[in-house]
Amino acid sequence: MLGGTRELLDTEHKELLKAIRRQQRQLDTRRESLTEVAADRLRMHPQHEAKLRRITHRSGVALARLQEKRAIVERRLAANVPGICFGTRKLLDQ
Repeated sequence: MLGGTRELLDTEHKELLKAIRRQQRQLDTRRESLTEVAADRLRMHPQHEAKLRRITHRSGVALARLQEKRAIVERRLAANVPGICFGTRKLLDQ
């Protein structure tokens, strides 16, 4: 049972790393576009620029959330016994 849980955590860790790399690439591309707009090399409609700023901010927030999830999974993997529980919280308390 513990082996299966550890294997699932390994799989989740790999998927999170992939998602983090993808999100980081998107964020870098959007930030590059914003620097081009700021340097006046790229002209955008003000509404499109505002949308790009919002999307860039949300991408940064999503990246931070993914990194936090990765840290949690890494802590669980580093522990000798990954946390599992059978039944309800009431049974756990007993």
